[in-house]
Amino acid sequence: FHWKWYFAFQHMADVKLQKFVEQREQELLDRHTASEKIAIILPSVWVQQKLENIAKSNVTHLLSYRHKVTEFHTKMRHYIYPYLFEEKPFTNNDFANMPTFESNLQ
Repeated sequence: FHWKWYFAFQHMADVKLQKFVEQREQELLDRHTASEKIAIILPSVWVQQKLENIAKSNVTHLLSYRHKVTEFHTKMRHYIYPYLFEEKPFTNNDFANMPTFESNLQ
């Protein structure tokens, strides 16, 4: 057993499941669009949507955040894999230069 293979298997699972993730995201967007239409006639749904917008917790914010996490994960994977698979030495300087997560959600 070596940890590098664990990470490689996790990545391959992510690749295999990508189409299902995209399907689920589209379903969430479709449901969000439908609820926007319903909010025209149901005040409680309209209020809920407005509060979600203020809190930045609606579907579009959720998906934006997920995409930022995915981008960070990709950057981190590309940064770390040479150390794992090529057994490149990892120094304090390398640690200091690791990617950091910034969501920058508006």
